[in-house]
Amino acid sequence: MYSKTKEQELLFPWQTLVALLMIILVLQFTILRPEKVQDIAYTQNIEQVKPIEVAPIKPISIATKAAPVKPKFLRTRNIEEPVAAPPTTLTTESPTKLATVSPQAEESPSEEAPPKFLAMIETSEKLNYSDKDLFCMAKNIYHEAGSEPTLGKYAVAQVTINRMKSSKYRDTVCGVVFEPYQFSWANYHGRRWTTPRGESWQEAKRIARDVLENGKRIHGMSDALFYHATYVRPYWASRKDKLIKIGLHIFYEPRV
Repeated sequence: MYSKTKEQELLFPWQTLVALLMIILVLQFTILRPEKVQDIAYTQNIEQVKPIEVAPIKPISIATKAAPVKPKFLRTRNIEEPVAAPPTTLTTESPTKLATVSPQAEESPSEEAPPKFLAMIETSEKLNYSDKDLFCMAKNIYHEAGSEPTLGKYAVAQVTINRMKSSKYRDTVCGVVFEPYQFSWANYHGRRWTTPRGESWQEAKRIARDVLENGKRIHGMSDALFYHATYVRPYWASRKDKLIKIGLHIFYEPRV
């Protein structure tokens, strides 16, 4: 035990000395002489890098007057310079003559187109009638054409007036309406003087007054004296001239 420990104590200084020498050598090449080490590394890198050949740069010729550069926003558009318009030459023309209108042409009224067939017109015809005649006319319109269109109501009233003006019939409205076997409703005496009610009766009275007082007529029916319903065939129809069908009534004129 004692001899082993003594041997270790003798070896320790030699080992320490060898380690110090090695440390000194390392320091000599790295820290104490760094310049030589760097020079050696630098020269090695230079030998590895090959020189790069650079071509000579040609001189650029600069023009004395450079072309104007358009602004960026003008490069995307085609803008043409305005062209001056040629000078206009004024020509003197002779004054135009105004058209002259003769006094006769100004005063002469334009010709009005004739009314169409079956058009409602106002006439200046005056008829002698009483309140009783007005009532008889309204009753005839109400019973004969109560369910007919407005034009059909006026047509029945006009047949009544045409008969009143004809020499073959009586000269009053009530005389024409109450003549035997002419208007079927008037054959019942109990109906003659009764007063109906409702809108149809009001309209019949208005049309009767319009025909007798205001002279309202249907153009083209001034000669109509007869009519019958479409669902009957009277014997006399073949001896008359058919004029027009309005609603459920067919109107006729005397055959000449």
